[in-house]
Amino acid sequence: MSEVGRNKAFDRAVDLVVHADDLTNQWTGRLIAVQTSLVVAEAALLVWKGDQSGAIVAALAVLIGLTAIVSLFAVTRIIVREHDTGHGYIGMVKRTEGQAPYLFRDEDQGPPGPRFARVVGSVKWTLVAGWVGFLVIVVKTAIK
Repeated sequence: MSEVGRNKAFDRAVDLVVHADDLTNQWTGRLIAVQTSLVVAEAALLVWKGDQSGAIVAALAVLIGLTAIVSLFAVTRIIVREHDTGHGYIGMVKRTEGQAPYLFRDEDQGPPGPRFARVVGSVKWTLVAGWVGFLVIVVKTAIK
């Protein structure tokens, strides 16, 4: 591969890493926005209920809670997938660097590979536990 071709390949691989990281950040922002919106919807529902039947409020609360949990699973899976894709692109950068590494030297640890997926997974399960706990409280209150 000529020097010009190698440099173009290196630049393209770095662009792919940056793009994958941007996608991960965008999906994380979407996750926060969706979860926040659903929490606000739950709060508005509980404030609005007024004279309404407890069963109707509980049914709507469960619907919103289940939507939150399903979207949480879907978006966290997308976030981890995008991170893994970026990790693969970093491998491309390492391969195009050749014998004179510029970005990733042997002593570098590289990106936070498996730790990232564990952190996203633990956040996901913490939020699921919060939603389930909230739904249990709402349903128990509605039954009384």
